[in-house]
Amino acid sequence: MKFTRLNFFVPVPQVRDLAQLNARLREQCQADQGRRLRGQAGTKAQLMAEDQAAFLPPAGHALWGVPQRVHLCQQPLAGAV
Repeated sequence: MKFTRLNFFVPVPQVRDLAQLNARLREQCQADQGRRLRGQAGTKAQLMAEDQAAFLPPAGHALWGVPQRVHLCQQPLAGAV
């Protein structure tokens, strides 16, 4: 957060609206992806791609199966007649 604040919000950007601010931030972030971090072999974009490859798939993904809805009201109660 400190990097983002100091590099993208100081001084405070002068923009017409949030759409212009978002576009400006997107451009700045994309330009920053080519930067090499101190002590790292690759660029920020390369390091992010490596990190993303190591992520687990989201819940409900085919690897985990399709989530099933359970309706408790359809389950018989223990000892019910």
